[in-house]
Amino acid sequence: MTREGDALVPEAGQETSDKPSEIGSMSDNSAKTPLEQLVAPRIDASKTQIRLLVIDRDMDEVLKIERSSFQYPWTDIEFRGHLLQPNTRGIVAEMDHRILGVVIYEVGRPHLRICNFAVAEDVRRNGIGREMVQRLQKKMPPPSEISLIVRETNVIAQLFFKSCGFRATDTFSGCYTETAEDAYLMQWQASTAPTN
Repeated sequence: MTREGDALVPEAGQETSDKPSEIGSMSDNSAKTPLEQLVAPRIDASKTQIRLLVIDRDMDEVLKIERSSFQYPWTDIEFRGHLLQPNTRGIVAEMDHRILGVVIYEVGRPHLRICNFAVAEDVRRNGIGREMVQRLQKKMPPPSEISLIVRETNVIAQLFFKSCGFRATDTFSGCYTETAEDAYLMQWQASTAPTN
């Protein structure tokens, strides 16, 4: 699911790998109902540090998030290839020395294009993704825009980015070589920023 421009919604409550996520030890969950056991622990996303990705220090954790998030994950070589381009940056959301999310994006004035976006499975739906999107939005003064390409079947990503002020503006046929799947171009313009 990850060729360039694909984005996985961090707030997704849906499993994206074939492996079930770990809920915790039996003693931790013995007094909880089955529904409570499935709900990720609540964390305060505002306490995450959003910082630049450091390739040599962060790549192992970034690759773990990527592999658990996508059917067709980027490889170490693909990440490094993007990040070594002069106009490409990466940011991570970090808390307690653990990387919780990652965004890879290309900068071109007055445009920023998200190439890859993911949040660790066990902390999704806690606002980590929204914190990263808002950080990018704050960097973009009017009349700037942010864009990304989202798979046609990734409805959760579409809804997440819509909730962040993005809207679908175009369709690309056969965008992905793995599946010949269509994709939507989603865009956010600084003048249409949500008033959070």
